[in-house]
Amino acid sequence: MIDKTKIAILWAIAGGLLLAIAAIAAITYAQHRMTAIIATAEVATDCDLHSSTCTVTIPDRGEVSLSLRPRPVPVLEKLSINVQTRGLDVKGVTVDFKGVGMKMGVDRIELKHVGSNSYHGDGMLPVCIRNRMEWRANVMIHTGEGIIVAPFSLATHPR
Repeated sequence: MIDKTKIAILWAIAGGLLLAIAAIAAITYAQHRMTAIIATAEVATDCDLHSSTCTVTIPDRGEVSLSLRPRPVPVLEKLSINVQTRGLDVKGVTVDFKGVGMKMGVDRIELKHVGSNSYHGDGMLPVCIRNRMEWRANVMIHTGEGIIVAPFSLATHPR
């Protein structure tokens, strides 16, 4: 016969395991929610980041503007990255630059909040063996619901 103390210990262990499983499930769900892409804007192709700030609209959500300096945008030099948002509940902003048609690795830059809806960071675009390199600058707006992606096109030429 099993005594009551051993039964109580077994129930306590089982309850502890169930609580641990529930906690892991809740944490996993929260992490997925924070990293899931919930909206992606159309790629901004009608604007030239070499000469101006470019803006994309996320339907029913808001706007994201990207500005790069110096202009024209250089390769292998410090690049000042500025993002402005409008109408979005922003928890954080990151930007990554991906090569289009050629894998160049991913350079993800976390921007710092510098004022009302303004974010800033520094980065650098690598040089490519091609004379002309196409890039996709993905501005990722982290919200409480998930990530909103605002993509921008950019072509660089070595000097």
